Amino acid sequence: MEKVQKVARKAGKDVKSLTAEDYRFFKPGEQETVATLLRGQSIYIEMAHGTKGYWDDPAARAAFIADIKPLADMGVQFTVSTDGHHVGGAKERFDPELYCAETGITPRNTNTLLRELLAIRARNSVLETEKAGE
Repeated sequence: MEKVQKVARKAGKDVKSLTAEDYRFFKPGEQETVATLLRGQSIYIEMAHGTKGYWDDPAARAAFIADIKPLADMGVQFTVSTDGHHVGGAKERFDPELYCAETGITPRNTNTLLRELLAIRARNSVLETEKAGE
């Protein structure tokens, strides 16, 4: 998506005028091919924290959903990552539910990292609730 925006800017186009089709990654039939190749393999498609940066743009969001949801529905596995390569990224809240639910990515079709993070979040929530009740 960053590349699409960069090319648009270079061509003098307003990024806000980009459509979901401009952002689409897959062409017809490619999702089925990807699913056939990846389903049941130990290769995961990454949904990184950076997705959040595009989620508020309706066209970008529609493209993510159109590209990713069919893969999730076809059984492709995902890894959902913080994409934390520097301190700035670690300061931002990691909230994958924001974009995973609409793209069909669930704990069932992700690697164990997401399940572990959700378990930690749930445990911390219980501890906070217990602490508040003291």
